[in-house]
Amino acid sequence: MIATLTRLRWALTLRGFSTSPWQIVAYVLAAVAGLSCVAGALLAGLILGNGPRLAGDDATWTQVVRIVMVCGGTFVLLLVALLQIMLLGEGSSMNLKKFEIYGIPDSRLQLGLTVAGVCGLPAIMGMLLLLCWAPGYRWMGAGAVISGCIAAPLVIITLMCMCKAVLSLSTTLVRSQRGRNLFYVILTLAVVVSAQIPGIVLNNEDTLSVRMSDVEHLTNVLGWLPLGSLFELPFDAQAGRWGAWIVRIVIAAAFSCLCFLVSVWCIRRERLLTDPTQGYKTAKGIGMFAHVPDSPSGAITARAATQLRRDPRQGMLFVFPVLFIAIFALESHGFSVIVWQSLIWIGWILCMPESNSFPYDGRGFAMEVITGTSGKQDRVGRVRLYLVILAVLYVLMGIATFLVTGDWKSADGIALGLTFTLSGFATALAALGVAEWFSTVFLYPVASIDKPFSSPQGRAAAQGFFPFLYMLIALVAMVPTIAVAIIAMLMHWQAWALIISSVALLNGIGILVLGTWLGARMFDARELKILHTLEDFASLQK
Repeated sequence: MIATLTRLRWALTLRGFSTSPWQIVAYVLAAVAGLSCVAGALLAGLILGNGPRLAGDDATWTQVVRIVMVCGGTFVLLLVALLQIMLLGEGSSMNLKKFEIYGIPDSRLQLGLTVAGVCGLPAIMGMLLLLCWAPGYRWMGAGAVISGCIAAPLVIITLMCMCKAVLSLSTTLVRSQRGRNLFYVILTLAVVVSAQIPGIVLNNEDTLSVRMSDVEHLTNVLGWLPLGSLFELPFDAQAGRWGAWIVRIVIAAAFSCLCFLVSVWCIRRERLLTDPTQGYKTAKGIGMFAHVPDSPSGAITARAATQLRRDPRQGMLFVFPVLFIAIFALESHGFSVIVWQSLIWIGWILCMPESNSFPYDGRGFAMEVITGTSGKQDRVGRVRLYLVILAVLYVLMGIATFLVTGDWKSADGIALGLTFTLSGFATALAALGVAEWFSTVFLYPVASIDKPFSSPQGRAAAQGFFPFLYMLIALVAMVPTIAVAIIAMLMHWQAWALIISSVALLNGIGILVLGTWLGARMFDARELKILHTLEDFASLQK
């Protein structure tokens, strides 16, 4: 059964190559990127394998390498696990629910799916990367190198078991739709905060000095925890602590077994429970439709607003402004311009869900086709909603940033703040304009709102490439403003704030109008094609 499930995983992957050329390109690019990382790890291992001869004495070199491997390895594994849960999820084809009708014993089914995951391309590349890093321990002796090679597959297996356990718990214990939405929001914030912790710590000298004084103690603690214990094996082998060496492997193995048992328990519990109610309150009256114009575009505005309120996949992005301002403030070191620039980055990414709005709508888009909604009505309705949101949001962010930086106390500070606030708002307008066109041309599947921690089988390439393409186009759209800003800074123009703000607003409004017009034209031309594509996406979410 385990071998069958492993072959099934690769059969589904290879089958995807015959249905979508993009998947072939994606796997080739992924393989090239993975092999590049493996080659880099091998080169670094061969160089660092010279050990103390590069710099310092044996004790210092051993201490530094141990801290980097144990602390850094633990943090990387946690971050990879969070990204795995958020971006890849449990997949749509190799899903436990797909095998319920076959009567496979729970433990055997979970073991087969775990082994199938370990045999996937990401796990194989990760294992090769750790194996190629093992030569970096050769100055510590043959025992350390062998220990590094033994730890490599154990690290991947432990990480895989932990990810599957967390995914199983997220779908089993969090039963209501509202609970899943809250869990999704918390986990997304955890991913963003985790990615920023190293930068915050390294940019804060006081925090860094305190951390360095306690880093040895932290390393000792992490070395006895499941994710960090395997990175301690080469150092135990060097010191001849074979008892500790065995205990650390037992800790990792026990943790993996515990995660496996948790996953099996979740399977059994899931089969005994019925689907809960969605947990949403019934709106009184006609809801958002009472606050919009009585027109087709007004109905589109109300419908989009209702979706944003209920859909964490889209609404989550509006939580980021608070997080961005807080993170940039912690890294600013008193330079207020660093905090103000966060308003531009926020504007750049804020409309990303709108750049793929149709798949979020799903089959509900059929209502627009049936009622004969025109492209102009659809685009205007959606733009109206985002204009209100962006205007209110940037007023609040501007006030909050003034309070954080204290720039409201001086005329130069006020000019700086207004320039960045208006430029950020203009960037958001341009990104919105690009999104209104982009969403009618480039569509990619998204996870179902009922299962936000899943991904359509074989569509990871589109999910990763198209958002990047959208952000690149949105950046290019603001090139006139970027060029004027650079010239104004180099020429030391006295009225630089007024010039940059004016050009940015003209740039943003122009791109918004152009993008909305192009989006309306493409909507009318591709309406039935979009509906057919959404039907295919809906089948992938089942």
